[in-house]
Formats: sequence, C-alpha cells, structure tokens
Amino acid sequence: PTASMEDTLKVGDRVLVLPAAYGLRFPGTQARWPRREPRAGDLLVFFFPTEDRAEVHCTGTQAGRLWLKRVVGVPGDAVELRDGVFFKDGAPAPAEPYVKRTALVPCAKSPVTLPAAEYQASWESRRLDIEVGDAVRDHFGPVRVPAGATFVLGDNRDGSCDSRFWGPVWDRYVAGKAVFVYWPPSRMKVV
Repeated sequence: PTASMEDTLKVGDRVLVLPAAYGLRFPGTQARWPRREPRAGDLLVFFFPTEDRAEVHCTGTQAGRLWLKRVVGVPGDAVELRDGVFFKDGAPAPAEPYVKRTALVPCAKSPVTLPAAEYQASWESRRLDIEVGDAVRDHFGPVRVPAGATFVLGDNRDGSCDSRFWGPVWDRYVAGKAVFVYWPPSRMKVV
C-alpha cells in the first residue's frame, strides 16, 4: 500500500490478498472458484491496466505493477466528482467513512471541456489526464462504467492517482481482493 489508501492502510502495511475472490483460477489448475464481480467497497488488487511499458501515468511507467484501490463503481454506474464530492447515478454517494480529504478547497476546473462521448472515450483509453489535466481530481465525469470493468478510487482522495486519471480497471487486470492487514502486528485487522 501507498499513501493513497490512508488511513485505511498505511505505508508499510502488508495485506493478505485472496486471488480467487472473483472466480479466478490458479495457473496450471482446473479448479475454479464461483465467479463474483467486484462490489462497491471492496479493496481491489490489480495490475495497472495497460501493457504499454512506455505509457506514463502517476509520474512514471506503471505497466506490470500491482496496485490497490477501493471499488466505488461497477458496470453500469454513472460516476462523477463535483467540487470533490463523489456522485453515483446523479446523486451524492452515501457517506464514505474511510475517505480522507486533505485539501481545504477543491482544485480549479480545467479550461478544457470535451463532449460527453469524447470524454468517455478519452477516459476508457487512459488519455483523460493528458487531455484534461489534474483537475479531474475534483471535477470528473460523468462517465458510465463499462461492462467488464470497475471504477476505483484511493481512500486518500486528494493524494491518490486512480481511475479518475487513468481510466477503468478491466477484469483481465484483477489480481484479487485485499481482506486482512497482517503486518505490522499492531495494525492487524480485516479490511
């Protein structure tokens, strides 16, 4: 975990991940766990959603790296942020007690505006942060989460590089579900 998941997870925490939580199978076996889609609230562990080793996001290349974020949107959900407030399907999302906000005011809106279809396409192809800029932190969407994908955010909303910047997490990149902090012993807990 990185600071993007504070205070739920701290830098240095070690977590137990269930790779079969979403019906994944282990290489070389025929055993298959029943398929379950990620649900809002799950702590999703995934490989950064690109194979392009030259693609730059979040201050560097991310292809092949494992990430951990919270699922806040599933297929069919319309998600957006208005002045830093998360909306789902046009209404403010229910209280999220795990969210940490550090900015005193929302960042300025981007001077770049895109038509809705172009915005969605730019987001799905991981170009939105390049085309619109960092304002997506507090002024994002709306986009509709496509089939076979999830929308994830860090709990430390002001210090997280997540789906707002680089698009959806497609099912093929999912590695599992984080369920338990096992190290350090003083922080052992179910997550």
